[in-house]
Amino acid sequence: MGRLTESEFAAIVDDVAGSMRRVESASASGFTASIRFASNSGKQSVRATLSFDDETGRCTTIYCPYHANLPHFFADKVESRIQD
Repeated sequence: MGRLTESEFAAIVDDVAGSMRRVESASASGFTASIRFASNSGKQSVRATLSFDDETGRCTTIYCPYHANLPHFFADKVESRIQD
């Protein structure tokens, strides 16, 4: 992997968000992604913030107020796209 730019990271975040049906919105600021996704019941929207290392492309921190698997799946997909 070469050095990832912030614009490349933002494009990956947008693309991954578009591929996941429960992700309602996503944005990137630097190497931090913010996502909003539907809860399992679909009755609530949940926000999560994911920080990525700009050197390795690995997710270093996930903050989500609820125990949810989707932010981890999102991080895995972003990491996979960075490694491609």
